[in-house]
Amino acid sequence: MVKTLTLTFMSGARDGEVVQLSTAGSPQSVSIGRTAPCELVIPDDPDMSRRHARIFWSGSSWMLEDL
Repeated sequence: MVKTLTLTFMSGARDGEVVQLSTAGSPQSVSIGRTAPCELVIPDDPDMSRRHARIFWSGSSWMLEDL
């Protein structure tokens, strides 16, 4: 089952921008980072690492893992 995750940027050049992502895999997850293969690529943030974080569904809530 694919879940949709809605993220809102809270600061920086994309402040206020809302993105919707479809999750994949088991557990359902979305990776965030500066480069592909991350599903959400944020190339213009100097504080972002290549593979920065992963948001995943734990069965009852979303969890954030620092990569």
